Amino acid sequence: MGQFSVFRFGDFVLDGTERRLLRAGEDVYLPPKTFELLLYLLQNRGRVLTKDELLQAVWPEVNVVENTLAQRIREIREALGDGAVGGRFVKAIPKVG
Repeated sequence: MGQFSVFRFGDFVLDGTERRLLRAGEDVYLPPKTFELLLYLLQNRGRVLTKDELLQAVWPEVNVVENTLAQRIREIREALGDGAVGGRFVKAIPKVG
């Protein structure tokens, strides 16, 4: 894999190897593709990711609609307590990524 697999942010720890998200030591459930998306976002933190890049990274060779990505982002925000429009952890830049 070559990239970090354990990330600490706020009260959260995401362990990519164990495929677990913890908040203050308690498991937080994320569906598999939602977990993959969060892991990809963390592995690429600090840079703007386009919708196309995210779709290709999480759903390679699968034709999914853009709404699928929006739903997974919403699930991440809910799990992180980040609010409907994001802020602390997941930010969107309109018309960019």
